[in-house]
Amino acid sequence: MALSSLGSINVPFPMPVQVSSPRIQLAYVNMNADALDPARGASVEEIQHHLVKRQQSASIADTLWAAPENQHLVSQFLNNNLTTTCAHSTDHECLPLYQKYSVQDYFYLEDYVKYKAHRLISIPTGEISALSNEANSVSSDAKYAISAGHFYVQDLHGRPEDLADGNRSIAELAYGNVLQNAASYEDCSLSTAFLSANEAVWKDGIDTGTSGRMGEWTSLFRTALRLEIAMFASAFEE
Repeated sequence: MALSSLGSINVPFPMPVQVSSPRIQLAYVNMNADALDPARGASVEEIQHHLVKRQQSASIADTLWAAPENQHLVSQFLNNNLTTTCAHSTDHECLPLYQKYSVQDYFYLEDYVKYKAHRLISIPTGEISALSNEANSVSSDAKYAISAGHFYVQDLHGRPEDLADGNRSIAELAYGNVLQNAASYEDCSLSTAFLSANEAVWKDGIDTGTSGRMGEWTSLFRTALRLEIAMFASAFEE
């Protein structure tokens, strides 16, 4: 599919006229190719159905993402320096930055697996089914972290020593500290990473806040965005 066809009404997802980055343009090409070729992915109808369904039923994350008080952080996250720099750079220029980010992301994935493993002890006695599900989830996340390490070495041509040295950035250390603190919370409903599992709690008003304080979900969301923004910025650290 040619770039010139993306402004046509014949493609399911026309490219906005303000998109100038070749990388973003290529993403639109691939997205339309996937939608138009049944062998490559979901059909146009399935994609449109999914989009409509999401518009009709906002999740916890959707609500937090769209909240006016969070828009400055959302904007910083979407327009972070790493992705905008790489979008307007060559692969050769972007690779060293993405390598540095990938190392820190690997450390985060490792910390996250440890966090979830520690949280297993908070599951109430008798909830063996929930314990089994969470244990399987920990195993799945560990495998994902391992695959991320392989990707860094094999696809990004990084050094295995980078992953073994454990040279964490300030941003990743902060992220790990937040996870470690969260693992010590007594109330699992406030600290769990599985937001959808606690949607009923959200709807009961847990995030309205009390005495002028920010609600727990909003605080967690804003903290996570700040940490993600800092992780992107760590790619530029000397």
